[in-house]
Amino acid sequence: MSEQPEQFISDAEGRQYRLCVVTDNGGLFHVKLKHQDKIVIEASCTLHLDEMELKDIIICDETTCDEFFHQSEKSWLKSLRDIFKARPINYRRRCLGSALLKFVVSKARQKDLRYIYGIFLKKDVANEPNLTQWYQKHGFSIGSATSEDISGAVARVYMDLD
Repeated sequence: MSEQPEQFISDAEGRQYRLCVVTDNGGLFHVKLKHQDKIVIEASCTLHLDEMELKDIIICDETTCDEFFHQSEKSWLKSLRDIFKARPINYRRRCLGSALLKFVVSKARQKDLRYIYGIFLKKDVANEPNLTQWYQKHGFSIGSATSEDISGAVARVYMDLD
């Protein structure tokens, strides 16, 4: 595995986020944005010959991150929130997903890939009703799930890079 040189991305309010890219020789491409050493958004991709499969983009708020990434800190964070009545930090609507997706697309182009694709599960669309429009806004097309997609896929998102 290799980690690439440090880069930074700013959100809509000017906060700086450290961009961490991890790749391995097996075709994994993983991108994380961190704020104060806390993962706030990440994307996982798999490289196949001349294609990139976008596996997942997860935007975290403290509650989501507790569930996915910080199991051991969960009770400690909850105790602090209870004491100080702190609200969870919401990292949505800060243009971070857009910045991360643009970065992934630019990396795919640098690698001379011809196609990026991913799938939507029913739960993805239920959790984010505007998901298809968001991808379309970034130049992706939406199509029907194919027989090659995993069970439960309701749609396919893709972009030709040629």
